[in-house]
Amino acid sequence: MKSLLSITTTFAAGALLCGALLAGILAQPALAEPQASQDAGFTFPFSYSPAELTTDKGAHHILSRLERAVRRECGDFGPMPIDQKNRVQACIEATMKASVEKFGSAAVAQAYETRTEG
Repeated sequence: MKSLLSITTTFAAGALLCGALLAGILAQPALAEPQASQDAGFTFPFSYSPAELTTDKGAHHILSRLERAVRRECGDFGPMPIDQKNRVQACIEATMKASVEKFGSAAVAQAYETRTEG
């Protein structure tokens, strides 16, 4: 039996930081305006087995699949300008963190912490 987890997160802090940096560098007033589409966040389906939440092996498997899905949803599609790559990386980090919290699993949280430390 598989459960479906809808993962939703917002990127307000990242969007504001990117906007502030770009506005400071380029000094164009139009760049300082917040973009509603980035602040709105996104949702995507992610299937998993509840049994995966209880074991270390299952937790690592979920994280690997989740990271691939998050990279795809955040737009990590190969070479891109550095500013775009920074936005994509911020999206990945924020979405992974929010997603791991939504699982509510100690095994997944520990596997994520171990993965991000090294």
